[in-house]
Amino acid sequence: GNQFEGGIGEMVGIGNFGGVVSLRAWVIGNYFYNYARQGLNPNLVQAKIIGNQFYLGNGGIEAGVSDLMIHGNDFFTLTGGGISIAAANHASVQGNTFRTVITNNPGSAVYAIVVAAQGTGNPSSDGQISGNIFNNSSTFGNQIAIALAPGTPTPATPNARWTISH
Repeated sequence: GNQFEGGIGEMVGIGNFGGVVSLRAWVIGNYFYNYARQGLNPNLVQAKIIGNQFYLGNGGIEAGVSDLMIHGNDFFTLTGGGISIAAANHASVQGNTFRTVITNNPGSAVYAIVVAAQGTGNPSSDGQISGNIFNNSSTFGNQIAIALAPGTPTPATPNARWTISH
């Protein structure tokens, strides 16, 4: 894989800078280190994110993708959360490890994994979160391992048909 180090913005953005949207991306076995925003930001039709390491950054993955697979990734020593999913249909988040993913106290809730709706009528639906490991040594009371959030518009759009299991 590749090594991405020292970015002041997000390290890799796929399909989120205007122009033609990519259809599919496979991001496998990469190392994201010492970056200021997100390590990976895929916004396309299908993405498989497998076996990557996210270390010393703000957040790991911020995705707005249908047919999203995030499996077997490691997230450590991040100032923000590990995975943020918005308006995604058919997503699978499995077998990831989160170690000290929230190192700063922002004063509001922070999540290792958050699934949110985006805009009115655009929920995240038909997803599964299972077999992930959370080991957070920090002591902030506003840290949450997994959250299903309704999004920010008023009225908010709820998420639908998500399974959280072991």
